[in-house]
Amino acid sequence: MRKALSLYRRDGIFVVIGHLKNRVFSSFIKRRYSYNFPLIVDSSTVWLTGNYASVGKNLRLGKRCRVEVISEHNGIVYHPRLIIGNNVSINDDVHIGCVDKVTIGDDVLLAGKIYISDHNHGNYKGQEQSSPDEPPSSRPLSYSPVLIGNRVWIGEMVSILPGVTVGDGCIIGANSVVSRDIPPQTIAVGAPAKPIKKFDTATGLWIPYTS
Repeated sequence: MRKALSLYRRDGIFVVIGHLKNRVFSSFIKRRYSYNFPLIVDSSTVWLTGNYASVGKNLRLGKRCRVEVISEHNGIVYHPRLIIGNNVSINDDVHIGCVDKVTIGDDVLLAGKIYISDHNHGNYKGQEQSSPDEPPSSRPLSYSPVLIGNRVWIGEMVSILPGVTVGDGCIIGANSVVSRDIPPQTIAVGAPAKPIKKFDTATGLWIPYTS
């Protein structure tokens, strides 16, 4: 109540209403999925995880996010698992899609407009590939697990694609497309994302990356 009064004095009634809506929605998510720890979920977020998600303490989720775990698509049953660690902060307009396994480690910071997915509509490698004559929504899902390590910072409008591991302590620059593994303690940028710096523990500096 004291926080709501402080918000009213500083920002006005509409901010207070938004704050209260978020608290109510967060309480609903906690009860619905039996989370017995603090979390803040904006009321505009879509949280479609069923019982397939494991969430750590102190999750903060921004506006208009879509967290979606898919256990059935076009009559095919999947066995998904979404794991989010402790102290994860997710900004606005982030979309996470999971049909196999997506893991986000502890102390991860995600900026806005990020896309993280462990699956594609159709298969485009190997001997049996999807036809462009088939509607994308009708194609069987292909998938591979995604792992985002601890203490990772992912910048604005980044895409994390199926089968990718982002190592502990990484920084992914804005607008990057991560389509291959990123080694721990590196800074990666670009489309596709490539490491440009690595952390040197001896000097305590970020130095140019050499493979």
